Amino acid sequence: MGRLKKVYELTEKGREFFPRKYDLFLNLVLDKIAGKKGEAEAREIIESIAEDIASGIRTKIDKNNHPHDLERSLKIINDASNQMGFASSLEREEKDNSFYIQSKNCILHKVASNNQDMICHGLHDKIISKSLEGNSDARIELKECMALGNEYCRHIIRSGKQNEDRT
Repeated sequence: MGRLKKVYELTEKGREFFPRKYDLFLNLVLDKIAGKKGEAEAREIIESIAEDIASGIRTKIDKNNHPHDLERSLKIINDASNQMGFASSLEREEKDNSFYIQSKNCILHKVASNNQDMICHGLHDKIISKSLEGNSDARIELKECMALGNEYCRHIIRSGKQNEDRT
């Protein structure tokens, strides 16, 4: 009875428009771990997280029966990267038969700016390399990095077999 009322509810997608300070807390956690246990321990924790993420990706690679097909494995890794929010693409470099994953968004940019080696190499590189572990002898190299001022992050992936073919 009485006046009609309108009730609005914010969706999860709508909540994402509000500022979040994940970076503040993650930086504080990493600083605290590094201060109490040492930087090596903090990096070990980050690498352990990368291994957990990579384990799920590796399962998808194995499930799709593509463990020894580097390009198909990289497509699965790229899909996972996009699901995490990296806005990445996979390209093949024909001249040397390498691949690169280029990300237009760094999901941990503010944290990576303060902890570049730990996040860019200890997390992002490790996710790619550990996802391929046991299935490929690929080498991963971070060429460009947003935390270092580049416009995007680009990981070059080269098969170890390429090096054998050249010798």
